[in-house]
Amino acid sequence: MMTARLPSAAPARLEVRDVSKTFVRRRGFWATPLKTAALAGVSLEVGEGEILGVVGESGSGKTTLGRIIVGLETADGGTISLGERVLASGRLHVPAAARGIGMIFQDPYSSLNGRMRVRDIVGEGLRISGRVDAREIDKRVDAALSMVGLRPADRERYPHQFSGGQRQRIGIARAIVMEPRLLIADEAVSSLDVSVQMQVLNVLLDIRQKLGLALMFITHNIAVVEYLCDRVVVLAGGEIVESGATRSVIGAPQHAYTQKLIEAVPRL
Repeated sequence: MMTARLPSAAPARLEVRDVSKTFVRRRGFWATPLKTAALAGVSLEVGEGEILGVVGESGSGKTTLGRIIVGLETADGGTISLGERVLASGRLHVPAAARGIGMIFQDPYSSLNGRMRVRDIVGEGLRISGRVDAREIDKRVDAALSMVGLRPADRERYPHQFSGGQRQRIGIARAIVMEPRLLIADEAVSSLDVSVQMQVLNVLLDIRQKLGLALMFITHNIAVVEYLCDRVVVLAGGEIVESGATRSVIGAPQHAYTQKLIEAVPRL
């Protein structure tokens, strides 16, 4: 019996230019609003089929950047393009569901609806889109589960019946079933045991090879970046302080902040 194949979209290059974001928190009618600059003119690219690591400590702006690219937050300024398509520029803001970008979230527990079966979790986006019929959805769900190392029979189970690593695989399947042109993973292995982290990272590498997808991997862990990523950008205080080929940046860091990250994080 032949296993269903998961379609893949055409590879695309992500370009982010001068993206900025400031959060404003109201503190009462008379008090001056509190402003926090999360991103200050960030520019980067992710090439076709490339894995780019975005690394920084908590508060560096890396998660905000990912949410802006996927469309869950709006930037104050800057331009975001995927291939020939502009996703955000000025007042233009393409909704997240229409961007062709898949998101893998940090927490494999809270990011999955515990009341839904795996088949419904993975296939939900396809059903909402209305692009394919029920039979095709079933085929695509089975193909996505197989690609992340789960069995098609697992589609009838609920999230609580899986380990943390398996739940994250379900989250990856949910992202790739929509045929994205780019994946964004936000601290996708930080809550997993080290041995399980390696398994999930290898799943991502396998997906990159089979589907040719580009991936932006957001993390605080330099060791994960060293294992997974082709290039890396280092964020601190909402600005890129260093970037380059992963081996070069880790082997000979030029910025003190990068050196601090390398010294602080244990290796895989």
